[in-house]
Amino acid sequence: MFLKIDVDPLIENLVERTRHDEESQNEGIKSQLEEAITKRHETEAKLGQAESRIVQLEETIKSGYLTVQIKDERVYDLLPNASSPIPVCLIKFVNL
Repeated sequence: MFLKIDVDPLIENLVERTRHDEESQNEGIKSQLEEAITKRHETEAKLGQAESRIVQLEETIKSGYLTVQIKDERVYDLLPNASSPIPVCLIKFVNL
């Protein structure tokens, strides 16, 4: 008296579920990778703009004058006697 159990459908189900789980995980990783690549490109673009601005400012400093527009309100906290923001100031760099 032997009992015969067909386990093939169970094995196929496990294989299919594992395959589905791996595909879902791969999609998640692929999405994260694409997001990271996009952020990297954006950061590289910002870096290029910053480097360009640095070169521009270095050239301006070499010429002797630099016009600065103060935008950050935290700067005004350092000037307690100022009643209103100073829109533009001119700074001359002098070799000491």
